[in-house]
Amino acid sequence: MIMDHTPAIIYAKDIQGHYLFVNQKFKSFFELTTEEVIGNTDFDIFPAEIATAFRKNDQLVWESGKALEAEESAPYKDEIRHYLSVKFPILDAAGMAYAMCGISTDISEHKKQEEQLRRSQKMEAIGQLTGGIAHDFNNQLGVVLGYLDFINDSVEDDKKLQKWIGTATKAALRCTDLTRQLLSFSRTQANEKTVVDINSKLEELKNMLARSITPAIVIQYFLADDLWLTETDGGEFQDAILNLVINARDAMPNGGKLLIESSNKTIDSDCTHINSTATAGDYVQIMLSDTGMGMDKATQERIFEPFYTTKPKGEGTGLGMAMVYGFVKRYGGFFQIYSEVDVGTTMRLYLPRTLSEQENAVLPEKKGVIPSGSETVLIVDDEVDLLNLADTYLSALGYQTFLAENAQQAMAIMAKQPNIDVLFSDVVMPGGVNGYELAEQAIEKYPHIKVLLTSGFTSNTIAQNGQQRFTRQLLTKPYRKIELARALRKVIAKSV
Repeated sequence: MIMDHTPAIIYAKDIQGHYLFVNQKFKSFFELTTEEVIGNTDFDIFPAEIATAFRKNDQLVWESGKALEAEESAPYKDEIRHYLSVKFPILDAAGMAYAMCGISTDISEHKKQEEQLRRSQKMEAIGQLTGGIAHDFNNQLGVVLGYLDFINDSVEDDKKLQKWIGTATKAALRCTDLTRQLLSFSRTQANEKTVVDINSKLEELKNMLARSITPAIVIQYFLADDLWLTETDGGEFQDAILNLVINARDAMPNGGKLLIESSNKTIDSDCTHINSTATAGDYVQIMLSDTGMGMDKATQERIFEPFYTTKPKGEGTGLGMAMVYGFVKRYGGFFQIYSEVDVGTTMRLYLPRTLSEQENAVLPEKKGVIPSGSETVLIVDDEVDLLNLADTYLSALGYQTFLAENAQQAMAIMAKQPNIDVLFSDVVMPGGVNGYELAEQAIEKYPHIKVLLTSGFTSNTIAQNGQQRFTRQLLTKPYRKIELARALRKVIAKSV
C-alpha cells in the first residue's frame, strides 16, 4: 500500500537492467501494465536516448556500490518531465548487490520556476548593461551633435559641406532615438504617474492606428464599459500600443484581423502559480490579438531582448518590444504572450488597478457569490496544469467532471457518457481538431449539450464561418474560479 500510494515513481531492476518491480505510480504515469514492464529493460520501454541515460546512471550505482542522486528526464504524453532520481543497490545476506532500487520525484514545476527566474534575471542583466551603454553613448552623441551644429554655423557659404553636415546630423539624431529607446527599456523608475482611463487613450489612438496598418487588415475594438482606472503615463502607454500594433501588422503581410480589447481582470494565487511573473490583485487588461504567422517558443523567449528581431535586415531595430517590456515593468504590471505558429498571437498587458478617483471614475466592482451546480461537465485542455485546475474549480462547486487532453479523447468519453451536460474546451489544441470543430462535432451527435470555450486568444480571433456563435461566451485565459463559474451558469441557462 505504501508503494502504490506514494506520489513518487518507485522501481527495482536486476544487474542486467530488467525490471523486477514497479509501483502503481510508474504504471499509471507511463500508461503501462505490469506485464509490459516486468522482465523488460529501459530500451524496451523508452526512446534510445533516454534509455541510454538511465542505463548510464544505473552503471554508476553498480560500479560504486553506493547511492546516486541525479536529475533524469522521461517522456510524459507530449512533453518531457524532469525528475530527481535516487538509485541505490539492494544487498543480499552476504552483502552482495543483486538488484537496484530507484525512487524518482517529479521536479518539473520547480524546473519551470527556475527557468522563469533565469529569464527574469537575464532581462534584468540585459537592462543594466544596455542602460549603462546607452547612457554613456547618449552623452557622446550630444557632443557630436553639438560640434556638428558649430561646424554648420561656420560654413554657411559652403552648401556642399552643409549637406554633408546635415546627413551626419540626421544619422546622429537617429542614434539618439535608438539610445532613448534603450534607456526606456532599462529604466526602472516610472515617470510621474497620473490616473488614466485606458479606454479614452485607446479611443485617442484610433485614427493613428488606422493609418499604421494596411487596408488588408481589419481592426476591431472591444472595450469594456465598466473598465477600472490605472495609474500610469498615458503617453508611454500609447507608445507601447503603437509598437504592438506595428508588430501585429508586420506579422500579417497578406492581411488579417487585429482585435483590441480591454477588460477588468483579477489575478489570484492560482494564476500566479501558472505565471510566476504575476502578482495577485486587480488589473486592467489590454489584449491585442492578430491572425498572423505566430511565433515558436524560441522566438517568444527572446522577443523582449533589445535588438532581437525577426524582421528582414533594415526593416526593424528590435527595440519595439523591449520598450513595451520596460513600460509594463516600470508601472508595476506584467505581460503575457500566447502564440501558435500559423494561427496568430495574443499580446496581453496587465496594469494594476487604482482606486484613486478622477472625474467620472468607475466605482469598484461589487464582489459576487460564486454560483455552483450539479451538472456533468467534460473539460478538454492539452495543458495538464490548466486541465487539473479547471477540474479542481468545478469539483469544488459541485459539478461532476470528466477530463480529456484532446478532441479524440473527448469524443470517446462522450460516446461512453452521452448525457454530459456541458463541453468546456480549449480552442487551440494539437491533433488536428480545435475547440470550435470539437464543439460542432459534439452538438451534431449530442444536440442537448451546451458549449463553453476558453482560449488564450481573444474572442473571434480564429473562428471560421459558422463558428462565431461559440465566441459569444468565450472565456479568456487565465480565468478565475468565479469567472468560470459564472460563464458556466450562463451557457447552462440558455442554448449556444
